[in-house]
Amino acid sequence: MDHNTAIVAVFSVVACAVPVSVFASALLKRWSTPQESTTGVRESLDAMQERFARVEVALDELTAELGRVSDSNQFLTRLLADRQKEPQQLP
Repeated sequence: MDHNTAIVAVFSVVACAVPVSVFASALLKRWSTPQESTTGVRESLDAMQERFARVEVALDELTAELGRVSDSNQFLTRLLADRQKEPQQLP
């Protein structure tokens, strides 16, 4: 093996070893740290479910109030329309 081939071989080994070592260290780090327990995930899901329930109640109350406003608007519009239909008598 000549000098140039040896240099290319060394650089090839180093170029392949660096990504493999980075990947291996990341994999070992992930395996060594404790994973988030399922109870933490479950608590998070329960909290989100409670929050969505509160949003649902608030949305129901909002739609009920919007219905009341709409009914009031219809009543006032009908009242004003009927008021304009009646002839006004001058004293």
